[in-house]
Amino acid sequence: LNIISSCLYACIHAEVQEDRHYSIYGIILVNTFFPEIEGGAPGNYVGRDLAIRLNEETIKDATPNDFLVYHMHQHCDAEVLLFPGLQLHVNAEYYDVHPQNYMQNPEGLLTTNYIPPNENVFVMGAHEDGPRSIRLPYAVMRWWIMVKGNQAEINQEAVDCFFDHSKKPKNTGANFLLYTNSHYIDYREEAALALSKIKPIHVMGKCQGNTSAPPIVHRLQSPQCQPYEEKKRPPSVIVVSKEREERSNNYIAEREFRFVLMMENANSPGYISEKILDAFMAGSIPIYYGTTEVFDIFNKKAFIYY
Repeated sequence: LNIISSCLYACIHAEVQEDRHYSIYGIILVNTFFPEIEGGAPGNYVGRDLAIRLNEETIKDATPNDFLVYHMHQHCDAEVLLFPGLQLHVNAEYYDVHPQNYMQNPEGLLTTNYIPPNENVFVMGAHEDGPRSIRLPYAVMRWWIMVKGNQAEINQEAVDCFFDHSKKPKNTGANFLLYTNSHYIDYREEAALALSKIKPIHVMGKCQGNTSAPPIVHRLQSPQCQPYEEKKRPPSVIVVSKEREERSNNYIAEREFRFVLMMENANSPGYISEKILDAFMAGSIPIYYGTTEVFDIFNKKAFIYY
């Protein structure tokens, strides 16, 4: 790679599906380790031009010296694997370029066992370590961005809470438990139902512990939970208001809950999402399920492994 003359390309827009937001993780990684490559993240680096949006026109100008960052679930207006330069694919769970990718995967199975055949593609995520892949859980990527990203100063308070007990977030503990999911996973719904029998739980999203209802399945979407009908919802399940949901990001919303139910979509090596980080930053106690590799990152005494 001739870094001196390299331009950075990325899938950084989402006109086709509004609910797909661009991710800056991979862009910041490239900017950090290869600052000579021209192109930065949207709205993040003053004095650095925006990375080139990959589409049918811009790919014509791409050369083998250029670099592409491709983040999972990001729409590109061009065939990613036709890009001639080196590519970094950030994949935490469902690999969109997999022949049976997330969007064509009705059972929501992880696709972390796939590496594109192209020799110019390198993958970072839940994949096993290999010549063109490195296992790096998404929780660690999120942490790295918070600590090393250009907004590290803004995140300093949240980062300090992990190392300085006196700066641990003040959780009000006003409510018992928060459950935030829409993606249907049977054991997660069963856990929510069981926990709601201890004390009332609050829910955000479609999942409400309604184990008697089958998931809603659409061809271009992961299986979705079927919430209770309004009149049939038990009093032990309290729906968070839309207004409150829209004005809060995860860890701010979680500051009012002693526990947060955050079970991964699968128990798979290398698959640790950012969900557990959100709970810790809120001062909540995560109720977690997933790979036991989580104990290599977080203190096992700091959360409940379900």
